[in-house]
Amino acid sequence: MLVPIQSLFEAHLHVSDLRRSLSFYGELLGLPIAANFPDRRAAFLWVGAPGKAMLGLWDSGTTPQRLELHLAFSVALEDLLNAAGKLQNAGIQPLDFDGRPTDGPVVLAWMPAASLYFRDPDNNLLEFITMLHDSPSPDLGVVPWKQWLQRNQANDGIDTEASMSREIDLARGEKPINSGPRIRILGISGSLRPASTNTALLRAAALVAPPSVEVKVWEQLGSLPYFNPELEGDLPVVVREFRQQVASSSAIIFSTPEYAHGLPGALKNALDWLVGGNEFPGKPVMLLNASERGTFAQDSLIEVVKTMSGRVVRDAGRVVPLLGKSIDARSLSSDPAIAATLREGLATFSTAIAEMRGYKQIPDGE
Repeated sequence: MLVPIQSLFEAHLHVSDLRRSLSFYGELLGLPIAANFPDRRAAFLWVGAPGKAMLGLWDSGTTPQRLELHLAFSVALEDLLNAAGKLQNAGIQPLDFDGRPTDGPVVLAWMPAASLYFRDPDNNLLEFITMLHDSPSPDLGVVPWKQWLQRNQANDGIDTEASMSREIDLARGEKPINSGPRIRILGISGSLRPASTNTALLRAAALVAPPSVEVKVWEQLGSLPYFNPELEGDLPVVVREFRQQVASSSAIIFSTPEYAHGLPGALKNALDWLVGGNEFPGKPVMLLNASERGTFAQDSLIEVVKTMSGRVVRDAGRVVPLLGKSIDARSLSSDPAIAATLREGLATFSTAIAEMRGYKQIPDGE
């Protein structure tokens, strides 16, 4: 036996109308979208829990691996890392994502997953694949395994050997003690007002965040153009930058006002721009609310986030009534009660993020 196969991970289908098929498999059969690539006329849907199995849909005339469909088998990471040598010893050429000879796996950074390709005696393309526990990085595309480890080294402050050991432990289901990679959270306010209480609340959260957590407030909501799906193939620069901010973050915090019992149009517009990409699915989401009366907007936001395959951490959500309060972020962060509420929410959220990513955190200060 070359490599123990755990399960069939991925299968692909040709479809005549990708939009229609996404509606059928996504809405009717209930498979959540893992990623959508309009420029490649392809989409991937999770089968079962995210990361367990996948279905690929390809518009007629488009297929992966240079017009070639394939089957992917799920294997343990440790076995995958040894597979290239075993294949070569068996007289089988290991291949990278582009079908070129290789001596090791590549990482599909949008998932992320480690992958190695090869062919059977009839020249059918096969793949060994293992889901990884890091955050997706769609901007990286497909990179060699060693480059992915070097990236982890730069981000996490651990050497390459330790990074590989950690990945193997995580793939085995073990959760190593790790003071951890810093958690990067993107804060998005649903208000365009310069004096917005929701924006001030996010800024205050950034000020009181523990050392292991970085909250960056994105304040370019009003610069996004009106959503137009026809632009997916040639995205405006500001949309690409927005998607990059989402992709490079471990999680998202939304804080939004409520208008007419619903979400502000600017926030819904921003969310619409994320639907066609693969940056948002699987992201942990925390909700802040600067008013006790904004329940309709919160419920609407939860529904949209869930539909987009985000993961709402309800226990982390906090309501901080700011009516009559100073809206200066530093004043809010200096208020003992407000600061404590925000810290509690961030602590719950960061713990949930760590669990989703497979880390066991050491509390700050230990």
